[in-house]
Amino acid sequence: MNTIDWINGKFEETDIDYKIAGKNILWKYEKEFLSKGVELLCEKLKPKSVLEIGFGLGWTATEFQKQGIQRHVILEANNEIYKKALEWKSQHNTDIEILNIFSWDFETDEKFDLVYDDRQQFTKECNKKHYEQMNKILKNEQWYSICANYISKIAIVDKHSICYEINNKRVIQPLRKYNKLENYI
Repeated sequence: MNTIDWINGKFEETDIDYKIAGKNILWKYEKEFLSKGVELLCEKLKPKSVLEIGFGLGWTATEFQKQGIQRHVILEANNEIYKKALEWKSQHNTDIEILNIFSWDFETDEKFDLVYDDRQQFTKECNKKHYEQMNKILKNEQWYSICANYISKIAIVDKHSICYEINNKRVIQPLRKYNKLENYI
């Protein structure tokens, strides 16, 4: 899949998941996991500002709003999901900015209390551009969370990771203070 396919890809719901251009973006059972992960991140970090990469169906964005964040910037590259995000935004009264761009196109000097990365990864080149841009945007000692869902067999658990169980499934939310993301590239 290329970036144009992603930008213009059609959103569809199946019995078990949600897709863009035929590629899975969310499993229906993930709603509880993702919302709980954001709740626990907010309890631990108490962020006032969040940069969220990827909107999906707004499950995590809604939970960030419930947790009382004051500044919320969301990057969503898919046109159809971007329109859904704008509709979602109209239901909230906080400082929310939604941009229809990929993460590597986002430029800012603003420092966020938390950068929440739940974007769809679809090519190695896009992944590389994403992490190169994150290295420009993220400030030292800034919290960065990559949504890992329930990949507990390969995730590293440390004192900063959030680990919880829902329906007998172990969920790990890696959480790192930014230094440099060269290990991800």
